[in-house]
Amino acid sequence: MQETVDNQPCFADVFTAFRKWLTKGGYFDRPDKSSFVTCGSWDLKIMLPAQCDLDGI
Repeated sequence: MQETVDNQPCFADVFTAFRKWLTKGGYFDRPDKSSFVTCGSWDLKIMLPAQCDLDGI
């Protein structure tokens, strides 16, 4: 299992690339045309902000 994550980009790099992709695709310009799908609000309300704080984003 560990080999799945070894030598992969860190969260900060992936999140930066994701934001660039969202910007390039115009998703920030039309937030009513996209959505995030998660299993409950914990992912976006708790975990994402905590991970961003941890990585100084």
